Formats: sequence, C-alpha cells, structure tokens
Amino acid sequence: NLYLNRDKNMLRKLNETSIAFALEQQLTKREILQLYLNQIYMGRGQYGVKAAAKRYFGVSDLKKLEIWQIATLAGIPKGPSIYNPVDNSALSKTRRNLVLKMMFNQRLITYEQMQEAMSKQYQPPAAVENGVAGVYYVDAALKEAAQITGKSVEELRTGGYTIVTGLNIKAQQALEQAVLKEASFPPDGKDQQVEAAMTIMDHRTGEVVALIGGRDQNEGNLNRAIIDARQPGSSFKPIIDYGPALESGKFNPNSMLSDRKVAYGSYKPENLNGIYQGQVTMNTALQKSINAPAVWVLKQVGISSARQFAAKLGIVLTEEDNHLSIALGGLHNGVSPLKMAQAYSVFASGGEFNAAHMVRSITDSKGKVLYTHPSESRQVISPRTAEAMTAMLRNVVNEGTGKKAQMNRPVAGKTGTTQLDLAGVSKKANRDLWFVGYTSEWTAAVWMGFDRTNQDNYMTEGSGKAAALFSTVMSKALSDH
Repeated sequence: NLYLNRDKNMLRKLNETSIAFALEQQLTKREILQLYLNQIYMGRGQYGVKAAAKRYFGVSDLKKLEIWQIATLAGIPKGPSIYNPVDNSALSKTRRNLVLKMMFNQRLITYEQMQEAMSKQYQPPAAVENGVAGVYYVDAALKEAAQITGKSVEELRTGGYTIVTGLNIKAQQALEQAVLKEASFPPDGKDQQVEAAMTIMDHRTGEVVALIGGRDQNEGNLNRAIIDARQPGSSFKPIIDYGPALESGKFNPNSMLSDRKVAYGSYKPENLNGIYQGQVTMNTALQKSINAPAVWVLKQVGISSARQFAAKLGIVLTEEDNHLSIALGGLHNGVSPLKMAQAYSVFASGGEFNAAHMVRSITDSKGKVLYTHPSESRQVISPRTAEAMTAMLRNVVNEGTGKKAQMNRPVAGKTGTTQLDLAGVSKKANRDLWFVGYTSEWTAAVWMGFDRTNQDNYMTEGSGKAAALFSTVMSKALSDH
C-alpha cells in the first residue's frame, strides 16, 4: 500500500513479493504489523488505529479500549466506508461479532467475555456526533499539496509531513450538517440521489475555509467541488456578460439593453417566460435573469474581450467556447464550485484576485519548511466594475431570483439553472442548480444535481434550493462574525 499502485497484475505481485522479503529481512512481524496499524485507512478520514479509536470511541490511550471496541476496530479495514460504526452501525456490529467469534475460537477471550462484548451497543461520544469529517477538504488539500511538492498523495499521507490549511472548523461543520438534511435537496431520482457540492472561501486571503464534494462523506468518493464538469447556467452571466460590459466603460447598471427575440445565425436564444420587453436596464436583466439581453450585450462587448475578462477571474475557456451560447453558461468543459467561488471572489474583494487555496504551509518530518503560501493579491478588474456588480447582485438577492439566499446581513449573488432537453421529459426538468454569492467576509458557490442526468433522474425544482442551502450554511458559519 505504501510503495505500489493499485494495479492488479503479475508485475505488481512480483514487486509486492520482493518488498515483502526485504521487509522481513529488516523488521520483525510485530514491527511490520505496527507500521500497518499506524497508517491503514479506518474510515471517516482517519488513518491508523489510534486516530480511529479517538474518532469512534473518544479513547486516546489504546490500552484503555474494551474488547468490543478492539473487535470493532479490527473489523473496519476490510471496508472502511461500510464497516465503521458511525456510517453503518448495523454492519459494523455484524462484523464486530464475527471478529469476537474468531477471538474466542483462537482462545484470546473466554466465552463469557465474547457474550458480554457482543451485547454492547455503539453510542458515539458527543464529540464524534458533532464532529467534522472533512474528508473532501482533506482530499482537495492533499491534491493541492501534491501539485506543490511533486510528491504523491500517498507519500504525503505517510511520510510524516505536516500540512497546515485554512480549514475553518465551524464553517465545515455547518456545511456537513446541512447536507445531511433531506429537506435541503430536491427529491431523489429513480436510481440516484441528488448530489451537492459547495466551496466557501475567504476572498480577503484566498483561503478555502470549507468544502464538500458530495452528500456521502466517505474516503475516495468523487470530489465534485473541484472537478470542472458542470454547466453554470445563468450564474455565469456576471462573469462573461455583465462584468466585461461594465469593465469596457461603455455600460453601467442603468444602461438600456436590447430585449428582443433575435437569431444569431443558427443560435436562437429565448427568454424562459417567452416575454420580450424591447429594452431593459442591465440591472433589471440581471435581477430577473433575462436571457436575450445577456446574449445581446456579449455580442456588443465581443467574445474575445469577454473571455479575457473571465480569465482574469480564474476561468480560462477553451477554443470550443468561441460562440455566443457561453452568454447563458453553455460551456464546453463546465466549471467547478471552487472555480465559481474564485471568480465571484474578485467582485467581492473590490476587483482584487487572491488565488483560491487550501494549503498554508508544508513541513517535512524533520521540521524543514518546504512551502509557505505566498500572500499576494492582484488588482485584475477596476474597483468601479466590482462595486457596480456587487450593487446589482445585491438586487438579485433582495428583489430577484436569489431571494432565498437572504441572511441577517447583506448578500450579493446569482442563481443558475441548466435545463434537461430530452424527449418525453417534463419541460420543467433541470440538470444543474447553482447559487454563487458573497457577504463582506466570505464567497461561496453551491451546486446541486445528479451525477448522470437522464429521463429517470432529473430535478423539477429550481435554483432556489441552492440559494437556500447557501443561506443555511453561511448563516450558521458566520454567526459569530
């Protein structure tokens, strides 16, 4: 596990054998077992039996573990995400009892000890019930640290490195507790549950303070918060339409934009409600998320200028994105919640770009500092553009499509919805729900949807669900600010 990849082939088996022989030349069986128990994955982001004992039982001294607790821990490595007692107490108990029978058969415990241990019911300590798993945050932080150092994630996990991050425990806890509530999400599909991802960053420093990449918080799951795979819909309009228009100096929030049904070659964008007013202000167009003015203004600004503006916010588009449908968030590769939070953070910080990051510093096992995040911000767009955008995005939350994101403090933000266009499926079928927004302290991006949207798995609810999750999490996370 330490030195080889997970390939199942003859070459790995040969390498495994040679390493095993070498280990046995150098170490006793007991020492090998100790090394294994110190680094084996034990579920819920815990590595090693000592970390697991503290996480699941609140016991720091392994000598104080009871027999049933020892058996529970012994049962976890076969399937850490399904046999740990927090995620599945019933399966954990079944496996624990199997271990206890083997302990009795091996004459390690008496029959009476076995019976007593089998009668124990798992009750997580209060610290565990209210704890933070942080599995997705750790995953993202380790990937970032691997890019910085050139070392593998496995090396970083097991080489005695200390990685300091910007994780805010209160924010992460608020996020993890919110995604456990069914009511926060649209109904599940026929064979999939609605997934979610959210990233919260401090736009003043660029530090990611909380992150979650899915509703199931198990090691090795797809980290949807950092994968550029989803279409942003209308939440992309500030980045590609209205931001570039403001920055050009030719438009302001009160500028009149064309709101007419127009065909741009083969591209024929339509307003969702089928209503066209001839002209609307930029402020109204953004507040009500009207499509026609967004495409029109991108045409006026020019795709090249708009792409350059988006790149300043951290979103670099491909050559395949050289078309007007990007005005409504139709991208070739899609974006991640992390990238969307990064982009909006520039509006939130008065036009300054602070690179989104998790890792503050990395120190090796000897205490040598290998890396410290450079604290640097760049003015990438004018403060005037950022101020005007913030004023418009506050209107979106106060009066427009983002009302469910309202909190006990000013919020600026934008919803986004992408539709599913499949024959025989409801016209109200949606593929992606977004809300990206910010307070004076933090910027956050929320995404909801199915991993594979199809005729059996789609949403009929709108992006208000994403806006409401933003409000729930941020209100709790910022309650003492």
